[in-house]
Amino acid sequence: MTFLLKSALTLSLPPAATAITILAIASLATKPKQWAFRSWLTGIALATGYAVGHRIVTGTLPLVPHSVEGWLPLSALLVAMLSALDHLPTLPTVLKTMWRLPVSVGAVAVLLLPAASLTIGAKIAWAIGLGMALTALWLAMDALAERQTGVLLPISWSTVATAGSAALFIAHTAAISQLAGVLAAVTGAAFAFGLWQRQWSWAKGAVSVVAVLLFGVTVNGVFYAELPLASATFLWLAAVAGWVRFAPISQRLPAWAQVAGQLSATIVGAGVAVGIAVLKIGLPTGGY
Repeated sequence: MTFLLKSALTLSLPPAATAITILAIASLATKPKQWAFRSWLTGIALATGYAVGHRIVTGTLPLVPHSVEGWLPLSALLVAMLSALDHLPTLPTVLKTMWRLPVSVGAVAVLLLPAASLTIGAKIAWAIGLGMALTALWLAMDALAERQTGVLLPISWSTVATAGSAALFIAHTAAISQLAGVLAAVTGAAFAFGLWQRQWSWAKGAVSVVAVLLFGVTVNGVFYAELPLASATFLWLAAVAGWVRFAPISQRLPAWAQVAGQLSATIVGAGVAVGIAVLKIGLPTGGY
């Protein structure tokens, strides 16, 4: 607990301040009708904020990564830049969607490449399978973000990332736990910004960065630490738990109950992920 509290105090402020500063500049320097440019800048803001936190945690931010986690900031910046493809009027709709698949497979592949416990064939199979899972998560998160603006999605993402940080700490990977904490700080900054800009959209740019980073830290935990795959799966499901709000039974409820249901579903999914890690590994007894 002391480790988590110290990490929250020392690692959260710089990335959060970076992200919210770029978001504020994007808001002041653009007009509401410039939605595509705002969306792109939003992704850049979150990716840059994460990169700052990554540099603090690992002490490095190389152009050519020398460790598995070194690919995370590069992947985030890459997808933030590529999210501009979603706004090209001449690009066919199918390509605007499917560019995510090869990027997802590649993002997973570079994470699995050093895994000594896997054969080449297993690495290829895992890269394809998990790449498809990342693509599905990415598209589901983006479709949800198309429906919701403001604060609900950022606070949900921050909740999931915080739970991920706890689960990764339990899985005996302090560094990756801290990186998940950085993601929680950056999405927390997005939540604070959303309190000011209630109609701000998180679709495309922001979703791209959050999906790739959330998936990246959990894949690291599964293959290079002790994070159960079931815990990672529930964290991914928690990231799209907001879809319960659009279930027919939820639509009959008042607005406040719909919001409460959405947040509750996110918290339950994230809590199950942590609970599975505790049941399979046990609570940490020291070492950090």
